[in-house]
Amino acid sequence: MIPPFDEHGYLPPGIHLATLDEIEARFGRESELRRVQMESVGSEGHDRGNSMSLLNEQELSVTREKLRMLEESYTAARQDTSGSRHAQELELRSLKQLINQLREEIARFEAREAAPARNG
Repeated sequence: MIPPFDEHGYLPPGIHLATLDEIEARFGRESELRRVQMESVGSEGHDRGNSMSLLNEQELSVTREKLRMLEESYTAARQDTSGSRHAQELELRSLKQLINQLREEIARFEAREAAPARNG
């Protein structure tokens, strides 16, 4: 169970065990960032864990669009100084991790697609 936030809007220190359904119910999936985070841990039944494999050009196109949106979110978050510095750092770290994951998946797909051309 996820405990209530403290008076500053943070979870209390410690490890809080929760199911993905509990996490989604508590933190939602309305923003693009939150949706991508939830998908990356398999809440939509993808069961790909933290690493996924793009299967075709359509998935590549969708992933490139997600990457573009995350990069825009990262730039906006970097420029936003209205909130807590700590919260901003956590958001930037999370966005950067997702950006790097998508870049890696794109590079893997492109390398797999180029391999037959080199071997043929």
